[in-house]
Amino acid sequence: LKEQNPNVRIVAVEPKNVSALLGHEPGFHKIQGIGDGFIPSVLDPAIVDQVIEVTDDDAIESARFLASEIGLLVGTSAGANFWGACQVAKTAEKVATIVTVLPDRAERYFSTALI
Repeated sequence: LKEQNPNVRIVAVEPKNVSALLGHEPGFHKIQGIGDGFIPSVLDPAIVDQVIEVTDDDAIESARFLASEIGLLVGTSAGANFWGACQVAKTAEKVATIVTVLPDRAERYFSTALI
């Protein structure tokens, strides 16, 4: 994306206080699918312009919002991404395109704090 448009900003979302991208030690959190204490080989950290840390509660509340208000049944990592995108939107220019990914669905979380 940056090769096509150098103005593109890449923002990563990581669980609060356990972000590998910020050099934190691995630790416990409730956001399944992200923040596993390593940087995946498919990610080049050099392209990341900003890392936003999200709390468990914000990720869970965002996933619940997406389900109850938007009709998207997603998991906590999707909730984290949505929350991060909302934070970017708060400080973005008036005309901005913000894109995120909702990478999962909620049925695997029925026995967790999400539901």
